[in-house]
Amino acid sequence: MSQDLTAHYNELLSENEPFIYNGPNNIFKLGHQRISYWKSVNVYSGSFNPLHDGHRFIFSCAKTYEMTTSFSTCYEISINRIGKDHIKLEELSKRLSQFSDKDFVLVTNSPRFLSKIADIRRFLDVKPTFHIGHDTALRLIEDVGVSGLGGLDARFMVYNRLVNGKMNLDQTIFDTTRNFYPGVTVPDNLTVISSTQIREKEVVASAV
Repeated sequence: MSQDLTAHYNELLSENEPFIYNGPNNIFKLGHQRISYWKSVNVYSGSFNPLHDGHRFIFSCAKTYEMTTSFSTCYEISINRIGKDHIKLEELSKRLSQFSDKDFVLVTNSPRFLSKIADIRRFLDVKPTFHIGHDTALRLIEDVGVSGLGGLDARFMVYNRLVNGKMNLDQTIFDTTRNFYPGVTVPDNLTVISSTQIREKEVVASAV
């Protein structure tokens, strides 16, 4: 594990300084001059435990919205999780090692979209576009309320997901707020992939 990652992790915990991971030898604070050309950013948030093909598909879709060279796309991992312990440094290092040196991964201490948006606005001063699943969109509505959605300084591209064992994307969700837009349709074989199911299978396999 690099000393650079350790230092940025500790600053994130103590000073709430988000950082960008672009490989083990390229870690820097959000807002650094290296990304000063970012005038708009697509963000795909998740735990990525593990990173799988479904995640990569949505990330590739997000990159198609890079209209000019001033647009960029990044994954985002929050070490602070609602109702769970913080992600430890060793575990964060393991998750980050799944990404290529071509990927930008934003690491924050912000479990809710309100605080994620505030981080990006504070350090980059751009309006982010988040790429989220239908299930996350429903949780967001529950979290901030319909009236609160209109006040969020962000856009949300919403993708179909497997919900309660059924593939769907409720089109009425786009009538809720102008902040929601339909994303590219995710193929059936990718929407059924679940990080939780992958971890459970790995546990069963290791016990055999």
